[in-house]
Amino acid sequence: MSTWWLYHCDPHLNALLDADTGPFSACSPTDGHTAYPHPPLPVEPSDPAMWTGTAFMAREDEPGR
Repeated sequence: MSTWWLYHCDPHLNALLDADTGPFSACSPTDGHTAYPHPPLPVEPSDPAMWTGTAFMAREDEPGR
């Protein structure tokens, strides 16, 4: 369990709770949350050919498909 605290929890909490750049940096216990404290991440459309591989095809033998 101590390995999890050292190598998983601690680095992730450091990034999440960073007062300057973390996702909660604009949160305040008294004022609440701002709608958009940081600009949204850039998004580019993907190439449609990327989604035609066999990994993205539904299989006939999968339940619910």
